[in-house]
Parts: sequence; C-alpha cells; structure tokens
Amino acid sequence: MLVEANGNDTTTGMITSAEHMFYTILSLTASHDANSGEARPPVTAMQQQRAIRAMHCPQRFGHKLAVIDAEPARRDGEVRRALQLYRAAIEGAEREGFLQDEAIAKWQRR
Repeated sequence: MLVEANGNDTTTGMITSAEHMFYTILSLTASHDANSGEARPPVTAMQQQRAIRAMHCPQRFGHKLAVIDAEPARRDGEVRRALQLYRAAIEGAEREGFLQDEAIAKWQRR
C-alpha cells in the first residue's frame, strides 16, 4: 500500500497487476467458444503465474485460481469438476473476505 506523507492511502481505487491478470484470464476463457474450432486463448503462462501465487499465498489467490480452473472445465463439459472448483472458489473467497470474488464465482457457476 502506498501512503502519502499526510497518511492518505493512494492506492484506493487502483487495480493491481494480480487483479488485472485475474480479470484478463477470466475474460479470455469465458469468451472462448469451445465449439468454434478456434484455438484456446493463450493464457497458459498467466495461469502458471496464478498457480505460483496461489501456492505461496492461498488465502489471497487460491479461490481465484479455482475460478480460473473451473471455467475451462465447464466449457469442456466436465460439469462435476467445474462445480467442485466453483464451490471451492466461493467458500475460499467467503472465508477470506473477498466479496467481489465470491460474487464472480457464483455468477460464473450459473
């Protein structure tokens, strides 16, 4: 967190690179139509970074990784696996107080 000399938090309203990566991966994977014949979105490197972050700080990144992993499973017809991952994401986000991520996981699960 950046704090000015007067004590004001200067990061309020800013999106971090980790958040940007999360939303980018979600957008790319959610917009991909598995039946279109197009190649899957090039998110492998970003997913690997997310996995590393989740391993080092599961409280902050574990639920995000579960949402990211659930989307391709859902798209590929692996309904049971997708639902398990969405459930894990919802529970993790709720437990750690990430309300916006909990809402995203619930919306994606629909």
